[in-house]
Amino acid sequence: MTNREFYENIMNGVINEEVIAKAKENLEGLDRRNANRKISKSALAKKAENEKFAEKVYEYLKENDVKTASEVGEKFGVSTQKASAILKILENSEKVKVVDVIHKKRIVKGYAV
Repeated sequence: MTNREFYENIMNGVINEEVIAKAKENLEGLDRRNANRKISKSALAKKAENEKFAEKVYEYLKENDVKTASEVGEKFGVSTQKASAILKILENSEKVKVVDVIHKKRIVKGYAV
């Protein structure tokens, strides 16, 4: 049964053993793809890369005073969003703490060891 036939049967309310078998087959395929996504090599590589970068940021913060995500991003040549995500990882692992910093007449998050 093709996907088109499967969907036409569903639309027309035709539920027989062949349609049920096709639905099971499609669900098994989805489950396999989702399982592969969770442990993909690229995801593991990205996680390892982020962990290395987080360690560099941690060392930088140990040697410096309080820094904002934008300052960390500037220092390492990454976007503020990327720096913020890495700082959040460090915060969750309790390696850094969040402190209020006055920056251009407003209060922003700063990060310190």
